[in-house]
Amino acid sequence: MTALQKVTNTLESLPTTAFLVLDQGRTVLDHGTTTTPSFLASARKSVLSVLYGPAVADGTIRLEATLDELGIDDIGGLLPEERRATVRDLLTSRSGVYHPATAAAGPEDDAPARGTQPPGTLFLYNNWDFNTLGTIFERCTGRPISPRWPKTWRHRSVSRTSTRLVSGCSAAPTSLSTSRTTSSSPPATSAGSARCCCSRAGGTTGKSSPHPG
Repeated sequence: MTALQKVTNTLESLPTTAFLVLDQGRTVLDHGTTTTPSFLASARKSVLSVLYGPAVADGTIRLEATLDELGIDDIGGLLPEERRATVRDLLTSRSGVYHPATAAAGPEDDAPARGTQPPGTLFLYNNWDFNTLGTIFERCTGRPISPRWPKTWRHRSVSRTSTRLVSGCSAAPTSLSTSRTTSSSPPATSAGSARCCCSRAGGTTGKSSPHPG
């Protein structure tokens, strides 16, 4: 039995409607109704993870950069313990930040009390983490996450969902609310100032510093 056959057998044992694998434009596996539109939820999480790969590989984004170093804050403020969460913690849904998110996914309803779980310890499917990752990606890469990508990025297009993301990676202090704003309203003002901790920053403010290399 080939590896692809094993994958196909697994797919048939699950409620999978469609599964498509492409490698440099070549179809590797086409299973199910891949040509028929169907309901799809939480796709941005997988796409964001893919987009992070090149940005991490070239040093634009550091996985160990903390929310504090990046100047991330939210309405009402984050707790000191929550500010210690890293980009890696957010990508693995282990941030320990249980600040209310726009359009909660559901599991957040059972989240522990804020400040009780150190970053990197407890897995919890949490939309706040991915709302924040979108903001970090746009600020550090200068690339928008929206249906209107620059031509060179259209093949990586992903739609915005529940949060208004802030573009650019400015070294100047700015107000930033990560996950309590919506795509139809401007960013809410928060107590914290946005600072860069990524290699493309022209400078830094406060105690943050550019990626060391």
